Amino acid sequence: AKGHTVEYKYNEDTERYTRWTKGKKMSDEMTGEDVTTKNIIITFAENYTLDDGENKGRQDVITIGSLDGYYITNGRAIKIKCVKNGRTEQTTYTDLNGNEIEVNDGNTWVNVCPIDANVTFTGIEEEV
Repeated sequence: AKGHTVEYKYNEDTERYTRWTKGKKMSDEMTGEDVTTKNIIITFAENYTLDDGENKGRQDVITIGSLDGYYITNGRAIKIKCVKNGRTEQTTYTDLNGNEIEVNDGNTWVNVCPIDANVTFTGIEEEV
């Protein structure tokens, strides 16, 4: 949604990111535990309004092709390419030299963002 803000705050002690949305820390409804992740992948994808006859503004996302993104882990972010060659193909994630990235053990949160999303890094090291 336009104006939707998501934050991940890195905890050096646990080496995990806590997810925040709309300024509030997210927690599991059943356990009350914070929602955390070890790794974050951001993919920038083009979206468009579906012509479904209902005019409700439903969106679709183009995830086929070579898309820009970031891989974030251990307090660092690197630019990556997110490559998907067909609808039924698995997405591969490579560094800018074309080498497939090795995702650290632990859960991974994948965020698909609009092409013009404002992604900023505070308190983590960005490698280009």
